[in-house]
Amino acid sequence: MTDDARETFDKQSEERAQKWTLFGGPAVAAIILAAWILALGSPARFVLSDPRVLFECLCGWVAGERLGRMVAYGVSWRPAKCDGASWRLVPGHPDGAGGFRPIGDFFFYQSVIAGIPAIYLATWWWFIPLMPIYESWRSPYLGLLLVAIAFEVMAFILPMRSIHMLMREQKTWLLAQADELSRTIESLQQRLRRPESAPERQQIKDSIADMTEEYQRIEQVPTWPIDSSIRRRFSLSNVALFLPFVGYAVGGTTVWQQLSNALHNLGK
Repeated sequence: MTDDARETFDKQSEERAQKWTLFGGPAVAAIILAAWILALGSPARFVLSDPRVLFECLCGWVAGERLGRMVAYGVSWRPAKCDGASWRLVPGHPDGAGGFRPIGDFFFYQSVIAGIPAIYLATWWWFIPLMPIYESWRSPYLGLLLVAIAFEVMAFILPMRSIHMLMREQKTWLLAQADELSRTIESLQQRLRRPESAPERQQIKDSIADMTEEYQRIEQVPTWPIDSSIRRRFSLSNVALFLPFVGYAVGGTTVWQQLSNALHNLGK
């Protein structure tokens, strides 16, 4: 990328980040306030008089700004559309992602940070039945969990999709090269059937081996900037985050109520 294009790209990215920051802070604070109103069943003016509510809304505002900034860089990072940018997918790169793994690792790290609120909410949703005093929070926490998962997905899935499209275009171009290699390999194999000297035959065999290796590297080049281990970790973590919704659908509260009653009886 040229210096001018890089400067323009950085400026546009920062402007988008500021807009999402201005949106994310108030949005998360408002969602937390709505959760308090739902949990306490009181009008907003009474809820706002509680110092706990003001403190949590303030914390939510700060967290929302950070989450909004993460999402901004995720949704606005369109590498295929960057003026003056040049991208190259490297077949056989040792990082297992064609040289793009540092980008995938960065956005995966962002998704881990963005997923902390979701992990907190999902954990508490399961344990609230053990503390009946917080039972009114169970439904609000489920709604907050859905919002938290949305932030986490936008911080990871959207940039991954953009990079995937770029890598897929690059692989299409590489596959055209692989077709040329296959035709050359076939031509060399036909030459082996002709009477040639031993050194010439060995040279042809070496060329065929090198081209075949390059062909296989192109065929195996990935189209995602992350390896299989990161894909597996992200998938498993998000499946775990959706378990509260499954528990809600099948009546997961009953199990914890039975456990709570059993512990209470033991205490007696």
